[in-house]
Amino acid sequence: MKNLLIFGFICFILHQWAQAQNNPRKFYTGMSYEAARQSTRPDTIQFLDCSDLNWSDIPPAVYQFKNLTTLNLSGNQFKRLPRALRRFKKLHLIYLNYNGVPAPNQNRQVYAALDSAMNRLGLLKEAAQQRAFADSMRQEYEKVRLAELAKWEAIPPLNVKFPKGLKIKELNWQNSKLTSLPRSFKRLKRLTHLSLSSNAFTDFPANLLRLKRVEKIALNQNHIQKISNLPYQKSKKLRELEFVFNQIVDIPDNLCQIKTLTKLNLSNNQLTAINPQINRLQNLNYLIFYKNKIKNLPETIFELKNLKEIDLFYNQIQEISPRVVQWTNLQNLYLAENKILSLPQELGQMGKLEGLYVYANQLTALPTSLAQLKKLKTLRVNHNRLDYFPSEILALEALEDLDLAYNDMQELSFDLLKMPKLKLLYVNDNPATAEESKLAKYAPLFEQLREREVIVKE
Repeated sequence: MKNLLIFGFICFILHQWAQAQNNPRKFYTGMSYEAARQSTRPDTIQFLDCSDLNWSDIPPAVYQFKNLTTLNLSGNQFKRLPRALRRFKKLHLIYLNYNGVPAPNQNRQVYAALDSAMNRLGLLKEAAQQRAFADSMRQEYEKVRLAELAKWEAIPPLNVKFPKGLKIKELNWQNSKLTSLPRSFKRLKRLTHLSLSSNAFTDFPANLLRLKRVEKIALNQNHIQKISNLPYQKSKKLRELEFVFNQIVDIPDNLCQIKTLTKLNLSNNQLTAINPQINRLQNLNYLIFYKNKIKNLPETIFELKNLKEIDLFYNQIQEISPRVVQWTNLQNLYLAENKILSLPQELGQMGKLEGLYVYANQLTALPTSLAQLKKLKTLRVNHNRLDYFPSEILALEALEDLDLAYNDMQELSFDLLKMPKLKLLYVNDNPATAEESKLAKYAPLFEQLREREVIVKE
């Protein structure tokens, strides 16, 4: 019965994933074109969804919706956008995703396979039969997926010519297999936000920063290994850069000269080191290196005094410098899933810190100065090697979320009852709660916490 439930749950997850794959643009749909045409008040429609209509031009009926602010043209076949779009005086956002490139259509086959699987699964009584059937279904599904993906990859990209005078501020041009931008792209002089994610760029588009008003650029899920075409001199207003899920191996010097940046996201790349010139980015508030291969932090990184959040999850860092105290404005410090052996005492001087995430490291103790972090709300120290209860935690008056699970603690403290704002406590998988006799010792502690509506896992 257990195997049946587990397999049913897996089928449900696959079903939901298939829906998302087949309808990736339904997350931002407005009123459909067909529904809008029935409206008696076209002047009230602001977000028009014209996706998946196989258009290569925009029909005249669209222009009756004079107050459009957002136009979804995804999943069509545009080689050019018409000048008539300039009639929409309030239009600021266009979706052009999957232009000339249909989304891989696996839904019909997946649904058929899942329906068949759920019907047949009830007839299978033995666990071995269920496992064998699950394996065969996975293999069949993988064949369908790879066949559809091969068809999709064979389709060439379709570039678009943009008209003069188009005053949009935001453009989402994703999943279109782009390797470069058309020359007419420079006509989008008022563009401030641009997403070119899930394309096929291998470098930063050379002509992109000719657009002097651009504030945010997303180039996630491309094939970028090295950023060489970054004309930083022209980026006077650029605030946010995202290069998530690429293959970037180093941070170029010219990126470190875009002094207007407030957010830089380089998560899920192949970085082994951080360029020491990172300290030039003095306006950075958010710096994200999630899931790279970084082993050491350059001393210069601690000169970024305006940082509010730094994410170093899933790297190979072993040591944190005492200079961490220079991050005087830091609110969240993400250091989980590294190889850190100890934290510096100077950590206690980071008075604005609200979240400290150091789980899945090799910590055997916490700095006693931790007690000074009066604004700390979240402390995650689970999956470490703490062999005693760190009493400095008890002084954290603002603490709401405390995770000490999967350590080596022999004892807990009843003074946890004195923590006024505690809402969540995880202490499971410690020797202190592993045996029935010890668990019984702390039963009154857990009971009183639950009476205060604290979520406890022991």
